[in-house]
Amino acid sequence: MKDQQHFEYKKITNDQDYQYYSHVFSLLMDNENRNNDDDNKFDVLSILLQEYQNRVIEPELELMMDEMTPIDWIEGAMDNLDLKQKDLIGIIGSNKGRVSEVMNGKRPLSASMIIKTSQVLNIPLERLIGKDMKQKNANKFYELA
Repeated sequence: MKDQQHFEYKKITNDQDYQYYSHVFSLLMDNENRNNDDDNKFDVLSILLQEYQNRVIEPELELMMDEMTPIDWIEGAMDNLDLKQKDLIGIIGSNKGRVSEVMNGKRPLSASMIIKTSQVLNIPLERLIGKDMKQKNANKFYELA
């Protein structure tokens, strides 16, 4: 398996194989002089990598995302957009103190904060609705949005 000339195709069952197959895939993708055999390897690797991602990686990511709190999602969006807490004034609070209370978990997100935050920071509503609210009022948020 480690020799590209005698490459074995097999189902990816662990992270080590996934990393190796990804490396070979990258080498093939960067090769401007691929031949027919390389194209076949590239196609098979693409399928094997996608299957592993669907079977292992995406469920792990989904589990991680489910464990994130609404504040984790907001902080992630802030990092991606290079925003500071003061930039959230008018979205999740009317002043810096109110934003700080919400971000530190001292004040819950209201329905209007959730809707506005979802729209402005492009975070799915279901990620901002806390687990308690999801069970009680999830449909209300979608009607309001």
